[in-house]
Amino acid sequence: MNHLDAMFEQYSEAFLGTMTGEGDIVHREKIDTAILNYSLESLHEVDRYLKFLYEHPIETSCIEYQNVVVWCGAYIGEVIRKNAAIVYHWVHYEEYMKGQGAKLKNMIPYTLTTHALLVADDSSYVTMPMNKVARWLEEGEANNVHFYAGADISRKKHNDGFDSSLKKSASADGKPWWKLW
Repeated sequence: MNHLDAMFEQYSEAFLGTMTGEGDIVHREKIDTAILNYSLESLHEVDRYLKFLYEHPIETSCIEYQNVVVWCGAYIGEVIRKNAAIVYHWVHYEEYMKGQGAKLKNMIPYTLTTHALLVADDSSYVTMPMNKVARWLEEGEANNVHFYAGADISRKKHNDGFDSSLKKSASADGKPWWKLW
């Protein structure tokens, strides 16, 4: 699979204001980029900025909106990549979907928020930071990016190749998860 990691590193730099792109993000003065250091904790500042944008909506067809979604999503994805125990790569939607069925393509259509996906190197796990930004802007703080990224960062590869957080069939004492007594 071809990776887009270098491109998305540049997009995250554009979000920080250290690299220029076409246009800029809206209300740049409302985010303190000096504290954005690719740590999980730095996403609290990103959440604060996205809350401001949610409270002061912007037109979804303007270049500034597109830049916020892509550049901010790239920053969040780079925080995940730099802090996760497993390896993630940015992959173009069409490249990833080549090996997938029509059902997944119907569930995840090609849009601004899905044109690149963050894919775990050791599995078929996919996460969509740009989609999370757009949902924050449309739905509000239930789409907290600090919480979202923390979950992806905490994923662990195990010897059997599966994430143990997905194994919910039995508790520590061997009882099924649904059996309370």
